[in-house]
Amino acid sequence: MTRRPAWVAAGGTALLAACSSIPFFGGGRYADRTPEQLLAEAGVDLAKVEEGAAAGNPEPGLAREALRKLEYLRDKRGGGPDKETLEFRRVQALHALGRRWDAYTAAKAFAEAYPTSTRRPDLERILHEIGLAYDRDTEGIWLLGWFPRRGSAVPVFETLVEHFPRGDYADDALRRIGGYHFDEEEWIEARTAYERLLKGYSGSEWADLADFRVGICNLEEAGAPSHDLGAMRRAREKLEGYLKSRPEGGKRAEAQAALAQVLEMLAEREWRTGEFYRRIGNSFGARHHWGETVSGFPGTAAAGKAAAALRALGPAETLPAPASRPGAPGTGGGSP
Repeated sequence: MTRRPAWVAAGGTALLAACSSIPFFGGGRYADRTPEQLLAEAGVDLAKVEEGAAAGNPEPGLAREALRKLEYLRDKRGGGPDKETLEFRRVQALHALGRRWDAYTAAKAFAEAYPTSTRRPDLERILHEIGLAYDRDTEGIWLLGWFPRRGSAVPVFETLVEHFPRGDYADDALRRIGGYHFDEEEWIEARTAYERLLKGYSGSEWADLADFRVGICNLEEAGAPSHDLGAMRRAREKLEGYLKSRPEGGKRAEAQAALAQVLEMLAEREWRTGEFYRRIGNSFGARHHWGETVSGFPGTAAAGKAAAALRALGPAETLPAPASRPGAPGTGGGSP
């Protein structure tokens, strides 16, 4: 067997000794601290980070140091006696370092593990800040298609609504979920988010926007190529409801324009139905649907076409009166 030279063995021993003082190789420089000391030191580091950030002078080095202490405590020392504080400070450190997704998953795990924690207000704020950072992100990645980073805000905001439904940000979270799907033209998902906002937070400052956009989502769902009649009718109902219930609504002009579009779509559909009956030689069906177009959607382009088509058909045919039966009352026949 080949023996290693003594200098190789000595060098290896020295290297291991040196590595043991680096946190990632066992955290030797933290070995003399108690769990309580490490937790307190990390807390001091994070307090300085927050002070620096408030003064416009963030100190990521301190945040990294706090995270090293916390992860050493968790991974090498069993977490210590106060795991709740440990896990919350990990969330703070990850958030301070801008590690959004790691901070989000840690915050979500904390919310699930400590549902009655006194730190929940701060956790709620951190989740909202993470969601905002994603929601304002205009970048993305290309992976068999373009995936905007902004979409990562959706699960963050969903977690916020799930765990803090009566908190300060739940209505804003639903508004932003709806806004993301609306901008991506995912109409069903957007409508669902806005309907949840209206149902759970009717007094929200975002209720006016949500009410209007529910109608718009239905309108978009009704568009080509489906021309879904149910969606058209729902769009009409929602937009008319918005205009009736919100006389001071901020979206009235847009709602009126959208409603006019819906009425044109409904009128066109009614006119086309009449045209179908004309082509198959059913003048009664054609006259009925064109009459509905004229009476139900006055002022629309389709109503004008229907009126012209009715004039071209001429007077409606009248069915002959039924023959009188001998002896029927009022005919003068039969017994006195």
